[in-house]
Amino acid sequence: MADNLDSAFERRFLFKIQFGKPTEQTRASIWCDKMPSLSEADAVRLAVLYDFSGGEIDNVARKAAIEEAFSGAAPTLDSLRVICSEERLAHPSSHSIGFASGA
Repeated sequence: MADNLDSAFERRFLFKIQFGKPTEQTRASIWCDKMPSLSEADAVRLAVLYDFSGGEIDNVARKAAIEEAFSGAAPTLDSLRVICSEERLAHPSSHSIGFASGA
C-alpha cells in the first residue's frame, strides 16, 4: 500500500517493507494450512485460480468455517469458489454504498 502514501506522510517512516504476493506453491501451502480438510489437489486448484494474499486466503477460510458452523456441512470446492469470488471486489457491484434504493 506504499503507493497510497503521499510524500509528506511517507517521510515519517524510517523503514518501508514491501511484501509481494505469494507464489502458487506458497498459496497452495497456505490453503492447506488454513483448511486442513482441503485435499492437496483442491488447494492447488484454488491457488491457481485465485491470486490471493495470505490474508485473503485466511478471510476465505474464516468465512467457510462460519458457513460450516451454521450449516453443519463441510465446505465443498464449489462453495469455496463462491466465497473466493466474493472476496475480491474486482467487479463493480450493482449495490450502492450508504443508501438503500427503493424497489
